[in-house]
Amino acid sequence: MREVGAQVKNLRIGDRVVTIAPSGAYAERVAALASTTWVLPSGTDFFQAACVPVAFGTAHEALFALGQLRRGQTVLVHADAGGVGLAAIQLAKAAGAVVLTTASSDAKLARLREFGATYGINYKTSSFADAVTKAIGPDGVDLVIDPVGGKTLQESVTCLKYRGRIVSIGVSGRDDVPFNPVALWGRNGTLIGLGMPTSLQYEYDRAYGVIAECVQRVASGELSVIIDKKFVLSDAAKAHQYIEERTAFGRVVLVPAGRNPSP
Repeated sequence: MREVGAQVKNLRIGDRVVTIAPSGAYAERVAALASTTWVLPSGTDFFQAACVPVAFGTAHEALFALGQLRRGQTVLVHADAGGVGLAAIQLAKAAGAVVLTTASSDAKLARLREFGATYGINYKTSSFADAVTKAIGPDGVDLVIDPVGGKTLQESVTCLKYRGRIVSIGVSGRDDVPFNPVALWGRNGTLIGLGMPTSLQYEYDRAYGVIAECVQRVASGELSVIIDKKFVLSDAAKAHQYIEERTAFGRVVLVPAGRNPSP
């Protein structure tokens, strides 16, 4: 941290911090709000820490604050090889849940099991709804975490238990299948939308604390951040192209000038 505003009392010049910068962070330097900035424990890897607030904060909020996941329940997490998915698997497993995951290859699924996934489903080779039924029986999922949307969101309803929940956190699938709520009625199910900035806006102290806790758990080694690849900031377009190829496992990080992208 190079400068601190006159009204800021909890941060000092020289602090190692991470932040959420919704107005744009593709820059060598950004001005950030103190209210969305977290001080890093000594020795924390900067690159790993940069991946925590959005991914782990979103996953934690989806699982627990909105999803009400409890020990012994079953959660289905879609798109698990991404940052939020990997975070959700670890957090759910640590909380004592049974975790089902979906991914686009058997190789990714094998790696996901290392992070706590109990069952892995290749959605490229089979219907994930049928695979869930085969793994745990019909109507067996308490909670679905869905960053995909469209058809995936709709079909997830068929996996739910009575009064099961779906937390929608994105539309990365980019298909425009509209959601039909009729299937929810037969389960008295719930569809919940989540935006982490919204939690910070309306429940600031709790939501800020959730991210602070996740930063600490990553710093201690309890939770892991997987960085698939790093790009220098000037190669941001290449980074986006790489992400859109859907081969990444974990996060893709942009490195500003003056920072060594290695290791």
